[in-house]
Amino acid sequence: MKLINYRGGIITFRIPDSWKEEYEEVGGGTFYNDDEEDSGVLRLNILTYSSKSPFGENAAAESLQEKAEEYGTTVVELPDRNSALISYRESATDEDDDAELVIWYWEIANIVPPYHIRFAIFSYCLLASREAE
Repeated sequence: MKLINYRGGIITFRIPDSWKEEYEEVGGGTFYNDDEEDSGVLRLNILTYSSKSPFGENAAAESLQEKAEEYGTTVVELPDRNSALISYRESATDEDDDAELVIWYWEIANIVPPYHIRFAIFSYCLLASREAE
């Protein structure tokens, strides 16, 4: 596995050694196995917001609560107490070829004290026919 030190360390994570990395100048990153036809695709986007007042202790978890309820999932507070996570799954249809897709999401909220909150949004998209693999 290789370590991805995204945008100078905003977030770090690992992907298989054989996966390709593509980065937009402004925006996110895309990671995939170029050697495998119909490979799943991992995407990452980072969003940062400012507040005029300081964020409180539970702000990361609170920021994800509404979306957690919408998708029937729970908010997990991470050990650093400045971060929280939700995960959920969606089905979709590829507009180009009508293929059925499945997309998993992991959204991490992180407080950057005192006035900023950052969201790391990972998605992994795969053909629904390959989901059992």
